[in-house]
Amino acid sequence: MKTSIKNIAIVMAMVLIMGSVSIGVRTEALTPNNEPSTETLGSGQEPAEPGALEPGQNESGQNGETEYQPPEQYPEEPPGDPEPTASTGGAPDGQTPTEPSGSELSGPEATDPGDLNLDGGPESDGGSEDDNPGETFAEEYAEQPAPWMFGNARRSMSLLSSGTPSAKVVDPNVVSEGQLAPGQVRMTKTAAPVAGKVNTWDITLRVAGRPQLVTSDIVVVIDVSGSMGYAIDGMPNDRLYYAKEAARNFVTTVLAADPQNTKISIVSFSGYNSSGSGNTATIRQGLTNDKDALHLAINDLSVAGSSTQYTHTQSGIAKAREVLASASSTAMKKTIVLFSDGLPNRNFSINTPVVADFYSGNQSQRLSRKDLAESRFNCGDSVSDNATALTVGTGQNRVSYYYSSPNSAIAEGAIARGKGYTVYAIGMYAGTDGQQTLYEIADLGKSYASDAAGLNAVFQQIAGQLGSPVSTASITDPMASGFIIADTGTISKTGGTTTYDANTNTLSWNFPLLTQSGAGDIKYEQLTYRIVITENTPYVTGNTLLPTNGTTPMSFTDVEGKASVNNFPIPQVDPVFVTLDKVVLDSSGNPISSTKDFTITIDNVNYVIKADDPIKVIKKVWNVGNYLVSETADPNYITSYMVNSVATQQLSLAQAGADQNAVVTNKMRPPSAVDVDIEGEKTLTGRALADEEFEFKLYSSTASGTEGALLDTVKNIGGGFTFER
Repeated sequence: MKTSIKNIAIVMAMVLIMGSVSIGVRTEALTPNNEPSTETLGSGQEPAEPGALEPGQNESGQNGETEYQPPEQYPEEPPGDPEPTASTGGAPDGQTPTEPSGSELSGPEATDPGDLNLDGGPESDGGSEDDNPGETFAEEYAEQPAPWMFGNARRSMSLLSSGTPSAKVVDPNVVSEGQLAPGQVRMTKTAAPVAGKVNTWDITLRVAGRPQLVTSDIVVVIDVSGSMGYAIDGMPNDRLYYAKEAARNFVTTVLAADPQNTKISIVSFSGYNSSGSGNTATIRQGLTNDKDALHLAINDLSVAGSSTQYTHTQSGIAKAREVLASASSTAMKKTIVLFSDGLPNRNFSINTPVVADFYSGNQSQRLSRKDLAESRFNCGDSVSDNATALTVGTGQNRVSYYYSSPNSAIAEGAIARGKGYTVYAIGMYAGTDGQQTLYEIADLGKSYASDAAGLNAVFQQIAGQLGSPVSTASITDPMASGFIIADTGTISKTGGTTTYDANTNTLSWNFPLLTQSGAGDIKYEQLTYRIVITENTPYVTGNTLLPTNGTTPMSFTDVEGKASVNNFPIPQVDPVFVTLDKVVLDSSGNPISSTKDFTITIDNVNYVIKADDPIKVIKKVWNVGNYLVSETADPNYITSYMVNSVATQQLSLAQAGADQNAVVTNKMRPPSAVDVDIEGEKTLTGRALADEEFEFKLYSSTASGTEGALLDTVKNIGGGFTFER
């Protein structure tokens, strides 16, 4: 095809040179089915645009979707933001911003997906003005579904969202579960000792609420761009078929729950090929509780034709806002449910763009902002993704800024949320970038990624959330210092998903809505897990209680659609500690310093301790019961035991019982009595001693040398004397 087009271009150039000549050119190319086709271009016909692809073809001329390639990086430009010049359009340095080439599936409007020629694209009648716009635009970005994408719906949720405490949450110490008023929520968290264990507790979080019937207006916004007509591998129908099926079931479910207070509107969107066009989004059905009318509007949806085959997500959200801002929308709760299968590539232009409307940086970063206000957009004028929006400076200081369709759609989502509307976003085969855009469009926790098989489940989950006192709940539950979940197998829940980070000792619990039935019409969800103390548990004495957890916030949407964050109460427990103290006495019973190691055994565990050491605190899990305190015998000491000031070797460990303070005392044994003879000699100078000439006395003495009592008196025999004992 490209070769044939090139030949046509050469011939046309010759015609222009030769003047006005009537000439017919016969070209042969492959049709989407790889069959030769013959076309004749006369003087009244325009040639195909060079480089363009037939609908449903890739660059090789084969059937299939053109794979999206990111735009090339622009070269760096001089830093700084020069003053704007009069130019607000055109491409940098006279060049057109690079946009992906190729075309999406296009064709005439079809009343049913089966009317589309999905194998080779729609049949052509030789071309029309719409089929050959004067300006080349970026194709719609949509990924071909991969085999792994078939299965259950996948969702993207955030752990925490911004929000203020909901007034719907009651004080659990004041209001019981049975006393909840419609729309109210009760959050409780308790710690219960585990039977037969000491220093082990079951923590239970419970979220309960009573449903409230509130007036609700819902706008379902459905993408009908060209890629919605793509076939799905292994499935009999195209993407739009399954989107319509899920949307019908959504309408049925929501209206069945509360038909008197609920109204639904259907909006479809795509995007024009040419710039300057307005909002292609269409209100297919205004707000109503007529299920049949809504089903009919959904059934009538069809894939957009070639002139409006692109993805203008911003226009769909803007049209939904228009519905919810109209006089017909009087509900307390207003919701937008957006569905798309691709990355946006059309957006509204900016009113008189200025540098502040764009991000700074290199050329690929100078894109329109995600936080632009509603007043900055011109909803009557649409442009292509990556189109030049503003050029400032001259010469080497010339800098251009560009539109970003994804950023504009994100800004539109923020505008809707800012007006108090709850925004859900569902992506089907939207690709990584497309899904990220939908994530940023939606309220936190309200974006979903799905395939065709899981789409109905996603819509049904959203339907359930709309009437729940609590929806899209995300709970972050950190353990307090010194407490851990030692066995993750103890984590049990009624619904949702949990993850435990052992590095931070934090448990996360997410659930979409309250699904369990309690007494009467109460709905609830409940989570239980088991904690134990560790060596890091703070040591406290007496009846001092310790918190089991840190601040535990629940981020959720309340019955009025308000993003809220409320905290659970924090349980407190009284761990049982066992302390060991070593005391060493001299033989007289006086405390003395000692660095000698003593080994004390409790429950088959040996603890080495010195008298000069601080008191040893044992922090562990015990079985309820009595335990013997014993010490390895040392013949040089007399050992005695005291537990809580009572002479005993027995520890008594019970749930919420008293701490056990064991003191092991070692008294040095006094020296044993022995029989000794004390001998001495006496000499005189000049003569010999006569027997019994001298008398000798023996006294007791203190350790300091102070004389005590007389013990014995002896006389000399010759030159010696002896005290015999």
